[in-house]
Amino acid sequence: ETSAETARAVGLSPRRLEQIFAENLGLTPAAYGQSLRLQAARRMITDTRHPLAEVALRCGFSSASALSRAFKAKFGQSPRGLRA
Repeated sequence: ETSAETARAVGLSPRRLEQIFAENLGLTPAAYGQSLRLQAARRMITDTRHPLAEVALRCGFSSASALSRAFKAKFGQSPRGLRA
């Protein structure tokens, strides 16, 4: 779901939704969504033995490499490093 779709669903303009997120969370709606997806991926990586490609797809990433790039940027280590 895009920020515009979310804004429409809650009766706000996309700009107002972004302002509310920035004021309260210091993030854009997209960054907040990615943070939630990365947290879900981290839980799945630590709690299951699913292949990283499956974790990536289940958590909304286009590939294991897309997950790995975002994961390393947020957590400072690769998903494989977390599993090691």
